[in-house]
Order: sequence, then C-alpha cells, then structure tokens
Amino acid sequence: MKLLLIILCGIPGLLWAQNMDGIAFKNPDISKTHPELAKVLKQDDTDAQLFINRRFTCNEFTMRFLIQRSSGVLVENIDRAGFEQETGVSFQTEGNLPKLNLYYVNLTHAASGFYHAIGAYLVNPLAPEKVESYIFFEPQTDEVMLTPKDIFNKYQRFYGKLPDAKVEASISELISYKFNGNIYQNRTERILSFIISR
Repeated sequence: MKLLLIILCGIPGLLWAQNMDGIAFKNPDISKTHPELAKVLKQDDTDAQLFINRRFTCNEFTMRFLIQRSSGVLVENIDRAGFEQETGVSFQTEGNLPKLNLYYVNLTHAASGFYHAIGAYLVNPLAPEKVESYIFFEPQTDEVMLTPKDIFNKYQRFYGKLPDAKVEASISELISYKFNGNIYQNRTERILSFIISR
C-alpha cells in the first residue's frame, strides 16, 4: 500500500488552502437516506470553527472532524493536545460522540493552485475500492456531495470552467497526527485515487 504523507507547510497548496465561507451549494437532504451521517454532521461543531490561513485550514477542518468522528482513527496515534496547541482549536468534549466510517479526501487541480481537503463517508463497506461506495462532505460547512460530479461542480469556481478541467482526487484513511521533531504532520494511507471531470 502506498503511504501518503502530508506535511503541514510542505505542500504549497496548504499554504493557499481554500476557505469555503460564502460558497453557495444546494445541500441534498440526507436525513432519510443517510440519517447517521446527517446526525453526525448536526452534532459535530467543526463547521462552527473559524478558518485561519496557515493555522486552521481545510486540512485541519477535515482532520478535526475525522479525529472526533471516524471509527477508523486510533486514539493512540493522534496527539490531540498537540493538534489543539498547534491550531488553537479544541476538540468537542461531549462524552461518546457517534463514530462512522469516515475518510480524508484530497482534491488537486495544480494548474489553478486548487488544493483542498474534504471528508468522505463509506456507505458501502463491501466495496471500499469503488468511488461509488462513498458520499462526500465539506467539514467547513457540513455540505454533502453525493457523487464526484457534485464535488467538481461545487468547487468549479476555483479551477475555472475549462472544458478539459480535471481534478485529481484520493480517498485515504487518517493514520496519525504527531510531532516529528520539527513540525506536526498527519499521515494518511491511500485507499483509492480517481479523476473528476465534467
């Protein structure tokens, strides 16, 4: 398996991370089709946090959401105190918060400087290698995208309306968040990669 190592100030895109405030998107009602995700999105307060350039960006929004809500994140691999100190944002402390099969999604359109992180929810655990087994969410706003095409349409303003625009995407499991001696970094393990286009 390939390991994807994201070093917080090491990828240029994280320096120009995308703030999603004010981005309009028609959010589908998932309360009947995916009530467990609807409940978690409502209970989690990550979307109430402030975007702080170079400190609490799309990467940290997604990581915080996953650390709090993903059933796959191992507590012993996460330096929660370090995350809070580094970002200035505390975790929720409401007892046992529900956990789901949640994953880290990296979106890249390098030509336009679009580098973004969102979350994915695995709705079909029997086929985690298929992109159709996931629905996606924006941790900054709690908006849900049911398909990769929805992702493309939501963020289109960042990479233009070029007919040949393609966004590279990958879905990964969050493995750890720790201090490496110089900086804090998160490590993810890639499950699948795909291209999103019109």
